[in-house]
Amino acid sequence: MLPLSKIDAYICPSQLIHPAPSISHLLLWQLSTGMIDSQYPSTLQDFYQVEPDCSDFYPMVEEPKLQIVVPKEARHIQKIRRKKMKRHLLKKFRKRMYFTLKKQRVARKKKKMAVFQARLDQIRNWGESFSAEAFVQEELEKARRGGFYISIMNKK
Repeated sequence: MLPLSKIDAYICPSQLIHPAPSISHLLLWQLSTGMIDSQYPSTLQDFYQVEPDCSDFYPMVEEPKLQIVVPKEARHIQKIRRKKMKRHLLKKFRKRMYFTLKKQRVARKKKKMAVFQARLDQIRNWGESFSAEAFVQEELEKARRGGFYISIMNKK
């Protein structure tokens, strides 16, 4: 049997009644552990005394570690609801961002058109600078270097 004086000395933390709600918990903890000395009123020091080590009086009780597995029900319904919700949120997003998305779409189209026009200009410039006579002369030069000698103007 435990001596009565040791049981009286223990104050359970949940049973403490805070005398002043303005005092912070950190301050009360520092006061109760003896980290802060006599700069606070003596009534608080008397009320919050250092608790004795009670581990040998009362053994530590731990919560049981049971894992209850709850089976998922109606998985298919949950999938359908999630799909509907995603569709709803997408519609809501498109409605909210309509003008921003439109501006982005127009900018993309403009950019593609600029690339296309640049390619067309390149083809047009190549076509305008093309000379059929120069091309034929270059091809004949290539043929002569390869061993073919053809005279187009001389008739046999």
